[in-house]
Amino acid sequence: MNKAEEPVFEALELSNLVGDCISKLDGEAKEANISLSFSGERCSVFGSKENLEEVVFNLVENSIKYNEEGGHIWVKVYTSDGPTISIKDDGKGTPYADPIITSVKDIVELHQAKLITDNGIGGGSEFKVVF
Repeated sequence: MNKAEEPVFEALELSNLVGDCISKLDGEAKEANISLSFSGERCSVFGSKENLEEVVFNLVENSIKYNEEGGHIWVKVYTSDGPTISIKDDGKGTPYADPIITSVKDIVELHQAKLITDNGIGGGSEFKVVF
């Protein structure tokens, strides 16, 4: 990665960042007849706004893609073992080989965070980014 590509890290209010992303994705979810809900605790992280938005957009768009009409997606920001973003759905599950997951994993690792997956092919998925 050269200097021009290096992300800019700053203090971010995670709940606001994720909430803004969810607002932008709400129309896409409604168009697919999928319920998209968000709840968030205030917590701060040090990271790249652009990169973390990409993580949220990619994971939620995948949840929409691999869900079915009438499905649900629940997005939460909370603190447990550290600031956490959880994206859970009741869709078909996301294939581990999906290139989006690889991209998300790379960004998460750049932020020294962990991507935890509970991916039930045939029975929903949950992706957690734990800082």
